[in-house]
Amino acid sequence: MKKILLFSILLLLFQTAFAQSEYVVISSIQVTGQKKTRTKNILRELDFRVGDTLEVGNLAELVEQNRLLLMSTGLFGNVEISTKKMVANQTVIDVKVEESWYLYPFFNVEVGDRNFNVWWVQQNRALNRLNYVFQVSHRNLTGRRDLLKIYSQLGYERKFQITYDLPYFNENQTLGFRGDIFYAQAKEWGLDTKSDTLSLISNQDSVMIRRFRLTAGLRYQQGVFSKHEAEIRFHRNQISDFAAAYNPDFFLDGNTLQRYFALTYTFTTDYRDFKPYPLKGYFFSATLTKEGFGVFGDINTLYIAPNFAYYQPISKRFSAAINVRGKVSLLRNQLPYFNNRSIGYLPDYMRGYEYYVVDGLDYVMARASVRFQWLDKSFIMKRKNKDKKRNYFPLKIYSTVFHDEAFANNPFYSDGNEFVNRHLWSFGTGLNLVIYNDFLLRIEYTVNHKGEASPYLHFDLPF
Repeated sequence: MKKILLFSILLLLFQTAFAQSEYVVISSIQVTGQKKTRTKNILRELDFRVGDTLEVGNLAELVEQNRLLLMSTGLFGNVEISTKKMVANQTVIDVKVEESWYLYPFFNVEVGDRNFNVWWVQQNRALNRLNYVFQVSHRNLTGRRDLLKIYSQLGYERKFQITYDLPYFNENQTLGFRGDIFYAQAKEWGLDTKSDTLSLISNQDSVMIRRFRLTAGLRYQQGVFSKHEAEIRFHRNQISDFAAAYNPDFFLDGNTLQRYFALTYTFTTDYRDFKPYPLKGYFFSATLTKEGFGVFGDINTLYIAPNFAYYQPISKRFSAAINVRGKVSLLRNQLPYFNNRSIGYLPDYMRGYEYYVVDGLDYVMARASVRFQWLDKSFIMKRKNKDKKRNYFPLKIYSTVFHDEAFANNPFYSDGNEFVNRHLWSFGTGLNLVIYNDFLLRIEYTVNHKGEASPYLHFDLPF
């Protein structure tokens, strides 16, 4: 009798729980509005498939999550996802997209220094340090979100680069390819670090440094959020006799030529809600790099570089973000000065240390921010064309407070540099403007461990 009573109670609890949880099955996903992008490429970016069973209580959150996934591709100016319940527990999901421009002829004037603040303050806004960029890129060349970019730069430093990135080439849409050719030359370069500042040495009569890189890589997409990437590169770098005499350790042993092969493997998992400016989710990557395989003997290094970021909403307008990244050299031999970078170069820089560089075999950096959203609005403008297609101009404005900490280990190039092998920290506040989803303007005021306080301007996400 007791067993029957217990069974009846458990059955009642099960029925009650089941009654409170309503489920629907996706019977179809309808995609409309695209002209260039292939439908299967859009479906590839979604976190649900036909036949999936979804809990009704989580449906609204899932729809918004997938809308942001599509917006993060950069292919669309606007995305709307809605559900329509059919008979029984069947539902149809409608995905309506409005494509952005894909072909971008681009001209820009950029500063030639490590960041805008160095050029504005330390280099006194010198016009001869500007670069003139001519770029043509197509973000969706064959409708598969493949990127072709041709980049040409004249001015302070000359560069030329061709990049092609194909997200997938197999039937299962899991294998992708990336290829890159890069060449650059400059008459001025940082040949040494003194007082934690890059020593920029120029020789207007001849080229100081030439860099050439050839890259080929494969990518395996593991579901929507994770991927594995393997890449092989060939580097050929050459400096002038003057540069080698100024710093014999630049390539070590007074060499003027450096050649090596590099092999990297990267694992990435990315659950951020909106990649250009995340407010929720997390990101993790780990890269293992081997430079030098005994072919030329110019370099021999092996290191791992992890990177973790976490984003958490606190309330409707407040959110928090933290980032921990670093590098650990598994081989402890002395590296050429040219390959011994740690802190001060994008993306490995600390707020409040824009004017400094900190070299080292290893480093660890932690950064944290609390952000308040003042505005999140898409302004709609009508184009004067036949179909009167709407053009969306999204604008988001945030204020932030932040704190950064770091430590760099430099056993070989520490003389005359007080920032190495010690604790670094900074804090500050700022205003962030996210324009048209993927352009960011950051105005910040930061204080570092030396008590130096200054405003800074940036055009990228800190992490």
